[in-house]
Amino acid sequence: DSEPVNWIAAAVKDQIKPNGFVRTLANSQMALLLADRTQMRLNQNSQMQIKSVADSAEFTQTSVRLTAGRAWSQARPQTAPAQKKPQTLSMETPSATMSIRGTDWEVEIRPDGSTQLVVLSGEVAMANDHGSVEVGKGEAAVAEMGKAPVKFLLVNPKQRVQWVSSWKPQPRRW
Repeated sequence: DSEPVNWIAAAVKDQIKPNGFVRTLANSQMALLLADRTQMRLNQNSQMQIKSVADSAEFTQTSVRLTAGRAWSQARPQTAPAQKKPQTLSMETPSATMSIRGTDWEVEIRPDGSTQLVVLSGEVAMANDHGSVEVGKGEAAVAEMGKAPVKFLLVNPKQRVQWVSSWKPQPRRW
């Protein structure tokens, strides 16, 4: 018995409060720029919660939760002083948690709740209650519900994320 959520259309330069949600519908995409310089793009039919955004003065961690769809990100966390640990980005999904360290990557939540990760550069640690894997450049991993994540190599990982920038005008449509 949950109450219906009243969604509000997003506008350019809208600020999302901690624990706020964003979503895309069919035939739509969204780009987000977080305060810690992390860029994210959500493909159609995606939903994400922005749990927290890193504070550059405190060198805290940005945390998001992708509950549906596909997201591409380019994380460029700032370097911390020697006495503090560097910032990282953490992403939760229904079947895994990922710790991202300065990288380009794509995550897809499949209809069965499993998570597929593709790393284009950098490194991502993917884990759940059943195990963990370190995924590097040109590698991918899948985490299924109730199973440890499994890593595999990709032949051409950059072809995986063509949806990020492949837009063709369709004048006849309008």
